[in-house]
Amino acid sequence: MVTDYSNFGYVLLGRIIEKVVSTNQDLFGLGSDSSYEEIVKKLLLEPIGINDMHIGETQLANKFKNEVVYYPSSDDAKTPYETPFRRKDASGSWIASPIELARFLVHVDGFSKKPDLMSATTLKTMVTVNLVAGSGKKGYGTGWFIQAADTGNCISEFQFSSCRWLKSGGFSGTRALIYRYKKGMNFAIVINSTPKPKEKINTNFVFLFKGIDDIVAGDWPDYDLF
Repeated sequence: MVTDYSNFGYVLLGRIIEKVVSTNQDLFGLGSDSSYEEIVKKLLLEPIGINDMHIGETQLANKFKNEVVYYPSSDDAKTPYETPFRRKDASGSWIASPIELARFLVHVDGFSKKPDLMSATTLKTMVTVNLVAGSGKKGYGTGWFIQAADTGNCISEFQFSSCRWLKSGGFSGTRALIYRYKKGMNFAIVINSTPKPKEKINTNFVFLFKGIDDIVAGDWPDYDLF
């Protein structure tokens, strides 16, 4: 299989989810006019204790009560408050705290500490790497970049601790990274600005976490912080 990243593909996926739920109301217990946002909240987020994730609004005046203000870098051509987030809902429009992103991540990571939302078969499909269109290299699973997959250092079997998955993204005024690290660890980092140079943001995030991990030196709490 050859893959190519498409934001529109995620928007289309949101409409497919709505269609599936509307035609199977008895199965899902939701109304025929349920939106993508409502479906994800009821079927995925609320069952794992996430109650404050939302599709973002475009205008500053409509921001959520506990949502930050976004600040672009000086060379951004766009402002943070012009993207039609509700129109592109399933493609990068969710707002969440890093704690809630981490709470979600531990339910899709294949580690044994928390039950996963998906079956083992689905998880394996999600992280099995495919050819990247135009490059001939492997690296992308379904929605995740599988780090070092093209070198053979990370195999597609999700249960192996050496396999690291990450997903990053951002708009003017924000950047985020979620990272399924190794040995049962994950991390999530979000910021409400667009620092420079943009192409080094993900690398800096990873080094930040590795630096914290080195300082903690394995002495992380052994009780459930959630």
